[in-house]
Amino acid sequence: MISGYGTTAAGDPVIYLNSNEPTIAHVPDIAIVATMLHEAIHAYLLVYDKNDPSAAKLKYPELFTNYQKNERNFNKTHHTIMARDFISDLAKALKSFGEANKYDIDKQVYDDLAWKGLTNGDAEGFNSLSETDKYRINRRILAEQYGIPKDEINIEQVGKALGCK
Repeated sequence: MISGYGTTAAGDPVIYLNSNEPTIAHVPDIAIVATMLHEAIHAYLLVYDKNDPSAAKLKYPELFTNYQKNERNFNKTHHTIMARDFISDLAKALKSFGEANKYDIDKQVYDDLAWKGLTNGDAEGFNSLSETDKYRINRRILAEQYGIPKDEINIEQVGKALGCK
């Protein structure tokens, strides 16, 4: 699943989720849920800023200073906010999904999957984790998002394959 956001010709933000066959064939349901939650937070933050910019600036002053300096770099700003303020909520939401589907998954898996989309260096919270934690999280994401075989990374994929082809 490919996700992200861009802008329309008029400059309005657009959030998108795009599935492509080679990727989605390997992705289990829980990884797709992680992506959807991540993109939903992007949408929330975009609407929050657009509808109440003064409150957004009051709540996140240092981030919006950075945001303005970086020509409104939504991704870096949002990822920093997600890592700081939403990571535990993402993990809880993933755990709720897992429990609703009767998955027997260790809490650490949910915690690690919450970082999906935040590991590319633009989320300050991820950068401050220990090398051991970053390594474990990245391996979990490789297993879930890309279906890397267990014998290559010693982590087994969780969730149910969607069977999309």
